[in-house]
Amino acid sequence: MGSKAAKSGRVRSVRGDGRRVDPPQHCDRGHPELGCSWRAVRRGWRALRVTAFVLAALFPAVAWADSEPAAVVRTSTRGGVRVDAAYGKGITVGSSDGDIELNLRARVQVQGAFETNAPQPGGEREPVDTAFLVRRMRLVLQGHALARRVRYYFQLGLSTRDMEPDLLVPVRDAYVEWLDLRDASVRAGQMKVPFSRERVISSSALALVDRSNVNAEMNLDRDVGVQLFSRDLLGTGGLLRYNAGVFGGDGRNRISERAGLLWAARVEALPLGDFDDYVEGDLERTHKLGLSIGIATAYNQSTKRSRSTLSDTYTTGTVDYRHAVADLHAKWRGFSLLAEVHYRKGDKPIVGERSDRSGEAAVERSRSAVAYLVQVGATIASHWDASIRYGEVRPLEGGAVYRDREVGGGVGFYPRGHNLKIQLDYFHLIRDAATSADVETDRVRIQTQLYF
Repeated sequence: MGSKAAKSGRVRSVRGDGRRVDPPQHCDRGHPELGCSWRAVRRGWRALRVTAFVLAALFPAVAWADSEPAAVVRTSTRGGVRVDAAYGKGITVGSSDGDIELNLRARVQVQGAFETNAPQPGGEREPVDTAFLVRRMRLVLQGHALARRVRYYFQLGLSTRDMEPDLLVPVRDAYVEWLDLRDASVRAGQMKVPFSRERVISSSALALVDRSNVNAEMNLDRDVGVQLFSRDLLGTGGLLRYNAGVFGGDGRNRISERAGLLWAARVEALPLGDFDDYVEGDLERTHKLGLSIGIATAYNQSTKRSRSTLSDTYTTGTVDYRHAVADLHAKWRGFSLLAEVHYRKGDKPIVGERSDRSGEAAVERSRSAVAYLVQVGATIASHWDASIRYGEVRPLEGGAVYRDREVGGGVGFYPRGHNLKIQLDYFHLIRDAATSADVETDRVRIQTQLYF
């Protein structure tokens, strides 16, 4: 037994109770991506094979519904005030002439998660970790005032994960739009930075339980600022779009205390015509091929946030980040493809040095990296969709970013489209650590969403 372990390069440790414990098996060193990905696909396939039977057993009354019924709109008018209510559209209150309108919607996502070899706050690893949580709880108020061309959008996030750990403020979006000019509409307030497609797509419209590891590391989230935009640039019928804005640079609900701004611009081309390119999956089985190509760039000057607009705050200095992304989204006859390539570069690898609580020197580093993801989906039956995804983050310099890979997939049951759905996914995660050994985990999540 000892010689076999030595030949494989694995060392067995001994616990306090005398039992021997094998360390996590790592990728094949000759072909790490192939070895890890194939093992992950086999695990994922075994998990996904039983998913359809589980979900069908839980929801037999609607599992084999032939069609989704149209939303029933109930309207009441009294004293010049109109009230509409419909599932999937919320409650709308407005004046009878239509000049003033308020739409109220709410959604909740409840999630259960199971993970092996899961990281803990203290840095240690838990062999098995399970959790049940309200992943998202959102309240949306939107509409127009004075005239239809003056619109507003407010969104509150009421769950713990909806707020940043060091700033428990529920405001996620709060902006006003002026739509007088087709090619130069104005949006001002707190909003999503117009950068990567996966981040701008609403979390209510995802094909898998949550966004990728690439998004977690590379996205620009939300910020306070102003932008010009057009959904139909030059009157091309939606074939060209753009966004260009300037923001505070420190992220949502933050007041900047230093000089420096975040500049961002995005251009999109839809050469085959407009379609719902900001909804993942193709539940409608579109007969016409839809293709959307986007590129974006951003420059964040003198930010104190380690991931540009989010995550940890630097205490010893600031960094200038340059960002770029190219993405693609396509749909046709139930199939969908989403792909992104990211680049982020700090102007210096080391931000500064400080003393930690023990008195030892600690170095704060910038997070320069490149990353990419590919996600493929297919509608496999009425109300059923399946997707697979691979994402990878690679460090450039600085030592703060480690290589991070995920491979997996999932299935979803959509009896009322994205407004009512149940999703299950499995991912094999491979993360480099400060040591030479990779850290591998397996994660299974199941989540339901109600959006009314």
